[in-house]
Amino acid sequence: QNRIERRLQRSLEQRRRHVCEKTFQSALFVRTEGSQAFTFSDRATTDLFLARWLAGEIGRAQNDCNVIDKHAELLGNAGVTRFFVGQPAGQRCLGQAIGALCAKSDKPGASVPVLDEGLPVGPARAQPLKDARAAASSLPQKACVTAVLDDLDKTVATTP
Repeated sequence: QNRIERRLQRSLEQRRRHVCEKTFQSALFVRTEGSQAFTFSDRATTDLFLARWLAGEIGRAQNDCNVIDKHAELLGNAGVTRFFVGQPAGQRCLGQAIGALCAKSDKPGASVPVLDEGLPVGPARAQPLKDARAAASSLPQKACVTAVLDDLDKTVATTP
C-alpha cells in the first residue's frame, strides 16, 4: 500500500510540474529579463487576476465586503476596479467598493466611467445599484457613495 501511495504521489507531483511548466510557457506569462521569475504578459491580465484575487478574498471571508477596506489600494487601479465590479463579489460589494474609491480620491465622480464599463448592462445593472445604495447608509462616505450611485442610476436606462 505504501509503495502505491508513493507512486501516486510522484505521479501527481509530475502532473503538477507539467501543468505549471505549460502554464508559464503560455501567452499569459513572460519571463522577467535576467531572472527566473515570470510576470503576466500584459497589464490587463494582471488587473484581471488581481480583481479575481480580491473577489476570492471576499469569498474566503464568507462574503464579508469589509475585506475591501484591507485592499482598497487595488481599487485605485481602474483596470482592477473594472474587472472587480464585473464579478458577482464585486457587484455584491459595490457600495463598499465605491466607498473605497471615495475615500482615496478627491474626485470620486471620475470613477463613474470605470464602474459603468465594468458593471453589467441593461436591467441586470439595477440590482447591484440598489444593493449598493442600501449598503451606503452604513458607510462613512455615504454622501459620496450616494452621489456616485446617482450618476450610475442614470446609466441603467441608457444601457441595452
